[in-house]
Amino acid sequence: MGTFEGEGGRKQDKGCRGWSGTRRGRTWEVGDEMGEVAAELGERMRWRHNNAWVQAGATLGELYYSIAEKSHVHGFPSGQGRTIGVGGHFSVAGFGPMLRKYGTAADQIIDARLVNANGEVLNREAMGEDLFWAIRRGGASSFGVVLAWKINLVAVPPIVTVASLDKAYEQGATELVHKWQTVASRQVPRELYIELIVGVSNNTNRLAGRRAIELKFKVMFLGPSKKLMQ
Repeated sequence: MGTFEGEGGRKQDKGCRGWSGTRRGRTWEVGDEMGEVAAELGERMRWRHNNAWVQAGATLGELYYSIAEKSHVHGFPSGQGRTIGVGGHFSVAGFGPMLRKYGTAADQIIDARLVNANGEVLNREAMGEDLFWAIRRGGASSFGVVLAWKINLVAVPPIVTVASLDKAYEQGATELVHKWQTVASRQVPRELYIELIVGVSNNTNRLAGRRAIELKFKVMFLGPSKKLMQ
């Protein structure tokens, strides 16, 4: 069990959970001071005020794992690929399944440590808001080298619902796509994310031996399934 300082300074004991994929020895640090970014090896995270410093060389999987080690009620809204590096992902907005509730990863980045062409190490205040905006959406490598990002952790419920559904073209794909376009962006709660992937089926027996269109729906709801179905 670990101790997590929640909002208002209230301390909560949280169990540790996660999944495999974390590489040992990654340098991590969390805190309010820029000087705390460089941590000793093995000390991956230290929580304070619901924000974290994440080194640009870390992966999304390592980030999620470290958050889950400390809290079951906090997360970060970014992508789904655990091997994706945060350095590049965060610098091009960073889309993920919590997009409708919390926006992109860029929306929850509150500071950065950037080395510019003159070798100067800049934080958000030193680089200015225009450059800070650019490194989160225009590709950070165009403007310098990002060493670390300071992120704002967001609230998530203890239980999250996920589901997937595959539909073939002859199972009413056109109607489903139309309904998804109509409903998904306007008539569902912000806690619900419905992703649609249109692909080609590998089943050549359909439609007289021709390969057919296939739909893949991926769903995530920030809450239990019972609440979703109400």
